[in-house]
Amino acid sequence: MKCRHEHLCHSFVIDHDKIYVNEGVFTEFELDEIKKYKFKPLPQMPQGLLTYLHSFRVYDLLDLRKEILKTQQWDSPYNQKTHFDHNWIRNTMYNLKFRKGTSGIMVFEHIWNFIDKVFGNMDGVEAVRSESSSLASSSRKNRNRVLSAITLTKRKAMGRRGDLIIRKICTEYGCSEAGKSFDGDNGSKLLKERGLKPPKMMKDMFYSLCVAVGMEEKKIRKLQSIGFMHAGLKILLRMDSPAGYMCRITRSKMLEIPPQIAQFGSKVLPVVMLAWKAKMIVKEMVEFVEKKQYTEDKENLDDQLQNLQTSCDLSPPRKKILQVITSDSPRKKVASNSKKAKKKKFVKHCKYFHS
Repeated sequence: MKCRHEHLCHSFVIDHDKIYVNEGVFTEFELDEIKKYKFKPLPQMPQGLLTYLHSFRVYDLLDLRKEILKTQQWDSPYNQKTHFDHNWIRNTMYNLKFRKGTSGIMVFEHIWNFIDKVFGNMDGVEAVRSESSSLASSSRKNRNRVLSAITLTKRKAMGRRGDLIIRKICTEYGCSEAGKSFDGDNGSKLLKERGLKPPKMMKDMFYSLCVAVGMEEKKIRKLQSIGFMHAGLKILLRMDSPAGYMCRITRSKMLEIPPQIAQFGSKVLPVVMLAWKAKMIVKEMVEFVEKKQYTEDKENLDDQLQNLQTSCDLSPPRKKILQVITSDSPRKKVASNSKKAKKKKFVKHCKYFHS
């Protein structure tokens, strides 16, 4: 009730922001309890892949080049299914350039492009860049759009634009926003994008995933949507709904790509690993939504035939929970009391001269 401007709480999303403590909504202990409740840990990298990534902990360009060009056992014969991640790590190390961008798009093309390439071995999954419009956000904005009858059909509204959107056909799983520089933890761009724009896109995507699983409560508790923040540093945001109707945002550690090769091993490798972990979250969500984790190989022929027979019937009712949709952004800013008073005085002044 205290908010005079748009906030994530209007969309039933809780972020671990200090404003909750400052305004007396939650204590620090309560926020920490919310953060840890049914916490979903990040995926763990396999030992073999982890060892290969660690081999690039070097301190000069010559050693880095030697490690990149070193012949590996998986080079011949190369298997895309088993060694794609190894090859992705090598290409990331080779193509990474310590270059300052002049815009968000250039930052993506020259520094952060390894993020969209990590999804290269996932069938149908693409990382769309160049300020693409979110389909999930557009669906929310047009939820009340109907065919012309009493009133004309409204023009279809576009979804929120993001610097990168991770989608498979029409289902979206993550987004990203990029900035050319980091201007501090309390910089205007970081505060706005970390605290409003990407989280609202993530909530739209999370809601669409809830619809995809039929709003079944047990399945909703396992869902996640992800978001990247790039502004000189890199943050991974994760959104889930561990209980009730609220969604929760979990932030990763703030990482950075340094300008000096001496810090390559200590700072670049964690960034590469975080991108891989984000990919595994998306892969898990794709498989879960598409129900690929329930293989038919474990069923006998009679069960498969029975499932095929009843595939067109209405499924038995399950416990559902209707997630709250993302709030629409206000079209006009709320005028302050002083502005309202000035406007009223001006109108009264005009009426006096016209009378």
